[in-house]
Parts: sequence; structure tokens; C-alpha cells
Amino acid sequence: MAAERESIRFYVDESALGIGKTLAAARKDTIHVGHPLIPECPLGVDDTNWIPAVATRGLIVIARDKRIRTHALRNSDNCAMPGFGCSGSPAVRI
Repeated sequence: MAAERESIRFYVDESALGIGKTLAAARKDTIHVGHPLIPECPLGVDDTNWIPAVATRGLIVIARDKRIRTHALRNSDNCAMPGFGCSGSPAVRI
């Protein structure tokens, strides 16, 4: 099942890429790092690049990075990223 641009809700970080590829194959609302529908997030992309790109789309992030909430970007002036503890929204960790 291929993701549909208008129904994308979830983004899976490289730390959970195996899960991301499985979800993307089974669901229309999930993409992952390296997915063609998010070209600004190729494999190996830095957190400082993918976090803002995903946040501007309003996607829910699935990641296994235990330190994502304490990342330096969290305390920067560019912190308009719900779900990363920046605006009081809780982050969900698996």
C-alpha cells in the first residue's frame, strides 16, 4: 500500500527505520526517512534538518531516540515543534 500525500499523518525517524518501512508498506498515512514523499529527509539527515521539515507538515513522529527531547534544537529559537517538548506538548516515546 503506497502512502498518499493528502493522508500522511506519521513520520518514522531513522532510529526506527525498520518499523517505518513496515508501516509504510501496510498503511497509506505513514512515511519514513528516505521516503520519496519527503525529499528533504534523505537517509542520514541530521536532526536539525528533519525535525523542522516534519514539524511544518504537522506529522506525528515515531522514533526510538531516547534523547530527542533533550536535543539542542529543543532550546533554540527555532523551536515551534509540537511533540518535541517545545511548546508544552508531550512527546511520545516507544
